[in-house]
Order: sequence, then structure tokens, then C-alpha cells
Amino acid sequence: MTTAFTICSVLLLAFTKLSVANSPIVFDFENTLPPFENSEGVDIKRSSIEAVHGHHSLSIQWNGKGGTLKLTHPIEASNQIIKQRKHAAVFHLWIFSDSPQNHQKLRFEFGRNGSNTPDAWFDYTLNFSGWRTMMVPFNRMQGTPPAQFDWMQIRTPNGKPGKVAIDLLLPSTQFDRRHPSHDQSYQFTKDDPHSRIREGKPLDLYHQSIRQIPNPPISPQQSHTLKLLEDTLEATLLKSNTSPNLQAIRNKYAQYQITIKPDGSVNGRHIFYLHTTDIYKGLEIEESIRLELQYDLKNTGKLLLQLAKAWHFYQANQSEKQELAEMIINLNKLLLKSGWHLGHGQGTLHHFGYSSREYYTAGFLTRVLLEKHHLRDKVARSLQWFNDAHYCFAPFASTHYANLDYFNTLAKPQLQAILMTHNEGERFYALKQWRTMLCATITNDRHGNNGGFKEDGTAFHHWGHYPAYETGALNALASLFRVFSQTELRLSEEAYRSFHKALLSMRVMSNLYSWPRSISGRHPYPQDGLKAIRSAFLDFAHAGNPDNTLTIDPDVASAALRLFPELKDELPQCSPESSPNGHWTFPYAHMNAHRRADWLALARGHSRYVWASEIYGPVNHYGRYQSHGTLEILPLDGLAGSGVSEDGWDWSRPPGATITHLPIDQLPFEKVIMMPTTEETFVGSTHLNNTNGLFAMRLREKVEQGNPNSGLHALKSYSFFDDTIICLGSAISGPSPSYPVETVLFQQALPDRKSHTQLNTSQITKFPYSETTNAPCEIIDIMGNYYFVPSQDALNIKRQTQKSRYHYPSRKGYPVSSTQGNPHTQGDYQVAYLNHGITPTNAKYHYSILVNPTKERANAFRNNSNIKILQHDDKAHVVQHKQSTTYALFTPHPPKAKSPILKISAPCLIMTHETDASLQLNLCDPDLRMPGNEGGMIPGEIFVKPGNGNEQATFSITLKGIYSLSQGDAAEISHTSDTTTLRCTTRRGRTLSWTLNK
Repeated sequence: MTTAFTICSVLLLAFTKLSVANSPIVFDFENTLPPFENSEGVDIKRSSIEAVHGHHSLSIQWNGKGGTLKLTHPIEASNQIIKQRKHAAVFHLWIFSDSPQNHQKLRFEFGRNGSNTPDAWFDYTLNFSGWRTMMVPFNRMQGTPPAQFDWMQIRTPNGKPGKVAIDLLLPSTQFDRRHPSHDQSYQFTKDDPHSRIREGKPLDLYHQSIRQIPNPPISPQQSHTLKLLEDTLEATLLKSNTSPNLQAIRNKYAQYQITIKPDGSVNGRHIFYLHTTDIYKGLEIEESIRLELQYDLKNTGKLLLQLAKAWHFYQANQSEKQELAEMIINLNKLLLKSGWHLGHGQGTLHHFGYSSREYYTAGFLTRVLLEKHHLRDKVARSLQWFNDAHYCFAPFASTHYANLDYFNTLAKPQLQAILMTHNEGERFYALKQWRTMLCATITNDRHGNNGGFKEDGTAFHHWGHYPAYETGALNALASLFRVFSQTELRLSEEAYRSFHKALLSMRVMSNLYSWPRSISGRHPYPQDGLKAIRSAFLDFAHAGNPDNTLTIDPDVASAALRLFPELKDELPQCSPESSPNGHWTFPYAHMNAHRRADWLALARGHSRYVWASEIYGPVNHYGRYQSHGTLEILPLDGLAGSGVSEDGWDWSRPPGATITHLPIDQLPFEKVIMMPTTEETFVGSTHLNNTNGLFAMRLREKVEQGNPNSGLHALKSYSFFDDTIICLGSAISGPSPSYPVETVLFQQALPDRKSHTQLNTSQITKFPYSETTNAPCEIIDIMGNYYFVPSQDALNIKRQTQKSRYHYPSRKGYPVSSTQGNPHTQGDYQVAYLNHGITPTNAKYHYSILVNPTKERANAFRNNSNIKILQHDDKAHVVQHKQSTTYALFTPHPPKAKSPILKISAPCLIMTHETDASLQLNLCDPDLRMPGNEGGMIPGEIFVKPGNGNEQATFSITLKGIYSLSQGDAAEISHTSDTTTLRCTTRRGRTLSWTLNK
């Protein structure tokens, strides 16, 4: 066979230089051809007819007798770890076909010099039209890939002649191994350990499939239900439709440079997917590719949604309506040509929901128009394919989709995609299945750190309770509850109750709109807080109560009116609730919330199962101590009112925490991603009839290799009695040879330097100011909270300017530092902390907080606190307040102090209230015993290993005296001549409660 060569010597020299430097190169065919060798029967040329980027592509045409197009070039095929993340070596290009080519396949082969036999290969089916891309990991190809190839070639098929165009050829680069997704044009093994796509239960959201859905005839009632749901959803989406700016819409549309071919097809700017372009990061072409993202799916979806709403707005004006219709149809055709069609995977689809919501809403709103132009089913199948709308038929879909991102970004678009289906029977059948799956997903409270809503009202994302992600999920789901509530397909009572608890729990753990920093994940300064879920409260209130006896849920409506009084006209005959008052425990987040009047006190810790914070490189870079037994007190005006400020915040001194006080450059972890955990399992809380409570934790930092400042240990507890919090610490030890261990009372930004700090009877206005006192003292913070510190503890008070760094790598108004680190900040603060010294052993502390009391209340507490510390050592913290007692029992030993408790079978938390005739006993086994084998895949992400014991545990407690069980949770009771033993089953950190009669 004769071989013809098409070689550009200038490019070859530059290409050789780049190869020596081992730098990936992208061939974009804009100026010349790469050094390809094309065999007889295979013709290549630069073409200006089609292009993904720029104005040219490479046209490849073959005569059907087989042939090759070869490129000699070093191709790296070994996977690498880049910034501590595992990457896969991938092959990438874009390919165009005018029309489906009768099951023809191109084979892509990779080999080494000295042999014409490929070491690895894959086939690519040409049953499509338009553009497609691929991101093919070498370790998922057929054959046995070596560490490096010397050449690649495209082998054309025997059979019929054919033609394709290719663009942006990238022979090899490194891509985050979790992200490449296959599609109907190329399939690979699913059990590859280097990919998330493997046999068995899926581990991500990107498994496209289109199923054959039954389409039986439906009854008139079912047809009515379907239409009612569609009309209600459409009315909701168009509720605030306003007069559009037509000229602005025309200008945006013109930027796509759409032209119509004689056959009715379109040319125009290629519409990328944002994360498809991640593959060009760090390459020379990246900057010009990024300019194309103004035409990506997200921006195109936004334009389509503007067009759709405008099209609905102009009902009477046929001229404008026709113009808008043409733009809508042409953009949809351009999307299909750009690869937004059934069967294509865009190379990667990670985080697809965030970029696609407007596209799906626009499709649903224009379904009638698309049908008129014979595009409805084609667009519907594309929409259903890309967000996997038919996955609801998979048996484990409800577990798979228990994910806050799913609720927020994919759930409603999946519904809209299903409602796009033209056939009414298929549409109704799929809708019923999807609704059943959604209900099961909302109620999926499986014990583990998987996503979704938990039984205690927490909401998991990234394997932990995450309010910052929960807000979007609550808004999206609440709107669906409201839409479905007006039809016979109303969501299930179980789904209502699960969502009801999650929504109302958010207002318990926040005040008024702020949630504490300890539960903010990698968003340590949350901005909108509960303001972001105003619509969730309103929509869910209007969805009715769980058992469908009321059209407006009174609990949700009253909560909504307390938070958002302006909703009064939309919730008539409802009254705002009083501020929540009581004590709530959240075992899955290792936190409790104590509320009186208008303030919130929230304690939080971390363990083997629950991470302390989420750190993503420079994002929340300094959040090491975010949940080191913190105690945050928030007044009605939230974080700002509590003294939290972004400027000058000392990340080493979160309130309540016991820490090693490190300078800011010592705080970051070595890993790029970090979700700090410990091997401890004793972290939790209990309550006494939801009025008062106890939080306790065994803090034991993991020892980090090469970090002498890690490995801190402490026992911490907070006993909550009405407006009083008793704070105890013991067995405190810290290995750092250079930095002291401290327990922080508070850190608060000063409104100005003239603001005074009250210490005992003195009002301190000096600035700067520093004092250490060992005498019994009393200090008042900016919220009016009193801190009483006994004499044995050295209290440090400072008024100072603090220099720090911002929690994010960039900030408006702050220049990015030229040295390593986030932008610098500074601010003026008052700080109070207990200094346990450098390398303390068996240190302890004790202080009390009286939250926002009157002077009379403070005087009464000072003179007669009614508080007794009965035990405070390395085995237990026991505190008595009048007739109530809290027991943080860190070991399986009974309390030393006079107590009705004689024996316990395991460490636990107990609260009692004793009268002459009865004993109220509440008990919590704080060990969550998560089954394990769940979590992240990147080093530093939380991963709970298996082997944590059974979810349920048998627990026994023996009491002095003879008691009968009056009421409470299930328990076996037995007696000796002078003792009573209760045996019970504990699980999931729940509080068990009994009333015992003497």
C-alpha cells in the first residue's frame, strides 16, 4: 500500500520541542495541519464548514476500503497524582458527523515505535449527527496500555465510504479520574478500580440511560391529573413573568451567529458544557476556550428561559411571538448540533445540574412550540438522557438520589424532562414512578453518612450535615410539594414528615437567620442563612399538613411568619410563632441547640463518623478548629451580633473550643482537601424532656505525621439549665513544644475601640489592653452574657488589633497576597481565654455562663447559683442544678458522687430529675456505630471504615432503690432487694426516656 504524507515542517519542529518538554498539546487546525500520515483511501484537509473552536476543523474522508490516519508523538498513558488528587491519563477530541453512518465505527489505536501492532484501542460508533466529544481514560481501553505510547492512529472501516470532522485533538492529558463519563458511542469496562463507574450500586449521578416506558391508555381522571400538574407547574414558573427587554434578548441571540442552511439545519457558535472544558486547564489554548463559555449550556439555558418567558408574555402580539419562536427553535437546533442530544455524554457531566436548570425549564415551557416544529420528542429524549430522568425505574434509585445536590439541581428538571414526553400514557406512567421514587428518596434516612435527610432533622451532603447545601434542596423540594399537593399525586405522608422535620430544624439551629460557624462547612461566614429559604417556608406551608387534613400547615406557617412577617398577606388567618424555647439534640451532626427567649446556644464536636469542618485548598483554609467542642451563643441578630467578623478573625480561637493556639501559617493541613476526624466515638448530647440538656465529647486529635502541634486531648462538657451553661474540661494534654493549649470563652469584634469590656466592677476602655488574673472573676461580653470563672483557672483578657487572612483565596476590595496565603485582614477584638500552658498534662477548667441576664438575675446567680459540681475528673463530669443532674460518663464507671446510679454497662450521657416520689431518667449512648465503607475517595475526605459494631447495642443501668416503670421507651426492668436494673437497646445516638416511680 502506498503511503502519502502531509507534514508541516514548522509545526513539526515546534511539536518536537513541546514533546521534549513533555507538555500536552492541543491540535485545533486553525493555521495548519499536524504531521499526520494518511494511507491511501483516507483524505484529510482543513475545513471551514464546521468547527468547535475557532473557524476550522480537520475533515477526514474515506473510501470504505479501510485505511489509517497516523500521528507519531509521545503520548503519556500513566495516571498521576496532582495536588493530592488522583488523575487519569485520557485521550480527547471532538468529532462531527453530518448524519448517522449505519453502525460504522472508527477504531482509535495506540502503540509504540518498532511495532505496528497497537497496545491499546477502542471503537467509536458513528450512529449520530452533530458534534460529540470523548474523554477516554487509557486504563479503560482494550488491550494493555504501557506507561507511554509513541503513536496513535485512526483506523477507518471497511464497507461504505464515510466522512467526519475532528477538532481540538488532545492526544493525552491528565483528568480528574472521577469525572470522565462514557456514552452510547463508546463503552468501557465498568469494574475499573481507577474510575467511579463500576459494577453494582452507582457512586455518582452521571449514568445516562433511556428506558422503554410502557404507554398504556390512561383514564380521563388520570389525564386530568396530568394536565392539572402541568398547568400548575407552568403557572408557578411564570408567576412573576414581567415585560421582557426584547432588544437585550436580540443582542444576546445575535452573538451566537446562527445561520440557516438550505436543508433547515443551522450553523453557529458551538455550545460547550462548562466542565467539558476543564480538560484544557493549564494548556495554551485554555484562555481562548474560556472565552467560548459565554455561549456554554448555562448561559444558553438562561437565554432560552428568557425567550420562553417572553414567548409566553406575547400572547396577543403575533409579530414578536413569531420572532421569539424562531430564536427558540434555532437555539434548540444549535444545541442538538453541539452534542446536546440523546446518546452523547459530553465527555464529562459532573455537577451537571448547576449548569442545566434553566435549559430544562425553558424546554418544558416551550414544549408546545417544539412539538409544532417536530422537535418535542427529540429535545425531550435529550433532556431525559442528560439528567437521567428514567433512572427512577432503577431499584436502588431512592438511595442513589439521597443527595442535596440532586434535590437542588436535578429533581425538578427531571420532572420537567418527563413532562416533555409527547405520548400521554408514557408521560403519566413515568411520572407516577418518578413521584414514588422522589417520596422514597426524601424519606431515605439510612443509618450512615450518605446524603439526604436524617431522622434527627439534619441534612447530609459531602458526608456531613451541611446547611449551606440544604437551603437549595429545601427550596426546590418545597416547590414540588406545593405543585403536587393540588393533584391526586400528592407526595406521601412519610415524605411530608421527613421534610417537615428538616425544614423546622433549620430554624431551631439558626438565630434569626444565621446558623453558627461550626456547622457551616467550607462556608465559615454564611451570608443569607435562612433568608435563602423564605420560599421554602411559604411553599411548604401552602402544601398542606402531612395527613392532608389542612390546606395550610399551621406549624410551618407560624414559623414562616416569625421569620418573614412580610408574608402575612400570603398566609392569612395564621399567627407567628414565639421564638423556639427548649433543647434539641442532633446526633448525626454531634450538636445540640439550647434556646431561651431570643437567643441560641449551640455546642458541636466531631468524631470518627462526623467531620469537624470541610477544607478545600484555600477555601476555609484555616478551619482546623471549627468543631473542637465549640459553644456559640447567637442573639437575635445572629453572627454579627455575636461579634463574629471576617476582618481579623483569629481562626485559632473559636468560642468554647479547646485548642492549641497556633499562628495562622501553622493552621493549614498538609492535604489539599481535609475533613478532620478522630478515632473517638464518644461525642453526643442528651436532653431532659426537650427542656434542658447535656453535650459532651472526648476530643482526641489525630497525630499528623511531621506536625508536633497535633494530638491534643481533652474531655469537654456543657450542661444547659435554663439560662445557665456550666462548662467543664478535664484530662487536657497537648504535645506542642512551642504553643500553649487554651480554652476560649469568647472572641468578639469591637464595634469601635471606645467600646468597653467589663471585668468584675471595672469598665475597661484602654486599647490595646492585656491582663491575666487568677482571682475569681466575672466578665461580660458584648451581648451581655456573664462569664463566672473560679479562682483555679488563669483567665486572660485582651483588647487588641488582630491580623488574619480571609477564608477564601480572593475577596473584593482586598488585593490577593503575592506570597502564599489568602488575602490579609485585620480588625479590633476583645478576647477571653483560659491558658493551660505549653504541654499541659491533666489540666482542667470550669466556668459558667449566664446568658443575657438582668442585673437582678446576675446578682442572684452570683450569690446563690444552685449549681454543684459533683465530679470533674478524667472519668466523669457530673453537675447538679436544683433537682436536675447531668452525667457525662466518659468511662463505664458509675459516678463517684452521691447518686442513684450504681452501675452502667458502657460510657454514656444521662440526665435525671428527682423528686420525692419519682425519677425522670434520660439516657444516650453517643456512639453512632455507623456501618462504614462510606465516604469520599480523595485523600483527606472523610471515609468511615467498616467494623464499627452493630447499629444497636444492649445497655444496662443499675439504680439504688426499688423503682417501677411508669412510662417511657422500651426497657426490661429487674430488681434485687435494694436495686433496680433497666436493660434497653440504644441506637443512632437517640435519647431514651423513662419515668420511674419510687
